[in-house]
Amino acid sequence: MTQSEILKATDRFFTKQPFWDITRKRTDTYLRIEDETVRIIRYGMNEGTEGLDCIPGVGQIGIMFSVQEKEAKAYLYGVLPEKKILPQYGIKESAQLQFSPASFSKLTGLPSADIPAEGLLLTDVFPWAVPFIEEVNSVDNGQEHCEVISKFLQECVRKKSDIRETDKELASSIVNYLMKYRKVIRMKELEQEYGFCARTIQKAVVSNVGVTPKQLNLQICLQNAIQTIAEKPDLSLTDLTYQMQFYDQSHFGSVFRRMTGVCPGQYQKWLQTEKEGEKCAV
Repeated sequence: MTQSEILKATDRFFTKQPFWDITRKRTDTYLRIEDETVRIIRYGMNEGTEGLDCIPGVGQIGIMFSVQEKEAKAYLYGVLPEKKILPQYGIKESAQLQFSPASFSKLTGLPSADIPAEGLLLTDVFPWAVPFIEEVNSVDNGQEHCEVISKFLQECVRKKSDIRETDKELASSIVNYLMKYRKVIRMKELEQEYGFCARTIQKAVVSNVGVTPKQLNLQICLQNAIQTIAEKPDLSLTDLTYQMQFYDQSHFGSVFRRMTGVCPGQYQKWLQTEKEGEKCAV
């Protein structure tokens, strides 16, 4: 897999969150740190919303920084394996840093598996981060946010602890492999591809990504389905099931519904309603 293919796959598979209750004014910015890609999302919560209605992504860790709030705060969120409402801890305006899969552990030296999905104070993990949290909160400019967050990430790299390089490289390679093919891949195929036993592969991915290879694979398939349904509304669910190599359409529908709360057909109708609403607005 070439570097350009990896970058294209990473960019495409930053998590899609069609159920987030956020304002329409949203901007995305990408940063490159130590050859890893991260994304900064700037958004505000809709009035009366206390949490984000999230679905599983592809194994990212996220940091939510407050922006222009009375109290400067930041929370570190772990990998979400199922649909869940994540607390915002009173933050209404925020800049969220989203790591590409396995890059959090690579940049910080910390096991992704140790970070809870519901979030914890960033200072509980990085006590030295207070000045960066306060600086992000004090400005409301995308470029300044990028500069401060870039400095924060560089400090993470400088202070990072030592995780076995072999585990990090193996996990990163497996992530790229799964993201390249975006279909159901069995453990036996990974064993044959990398020459490691299932236990070694499992340990490396869980430690550096935060979920098992199987769960990561299913979340990548989910994100692929969401993207494909949006881009190809006329593609049948039968064909999509076949492309991603699920056992059958029932299996695909069960995974999709468990992770999003709706079946694929309902999601197709929801997208169509959204598009028709946009046309009427114009």
